Amino acid sequence: MRGSRELHYFPDSQTVAFRLGLLSCCALDLRDWQRLETLGESATWTVGRSGGRPVPMVDLPGHRPAIVARLLLGAGRWQQVRYRNGDAFDLRRGNLILFDRSTGRAA
Repeated sequence: MRGSRELHYFPDSQTVAFRLGLLSCCALDLRDWQRLETLGESATWTVGRSGGRPVPMVDLPGHRPAIVARLLLGAGRWQQVRYRNGDAFDLRRGNLILFDRSTGRAA
């Protein structure tokens, strides 16, 4: 990821957190962080908007900016990600729910 980020490891050592912008902090599973790192050193994390609320986004070279939670879950066109605890910056797998808008159910 572009620039150096100071990662903070949770006591379970399977979760990392880092600052995003001045007021936001992201938490995600270590394995997901490592997977996202393989997408390229030029990936840039930003805070974007989805449905009027702030969400973490990543700008990958040659692609449109992507909502990180959608990228992690591989969400398709008619799917959306919901957050169990309501915090879009908590990107740990246990907090992410893939919801299918066409059926109205969790995918």
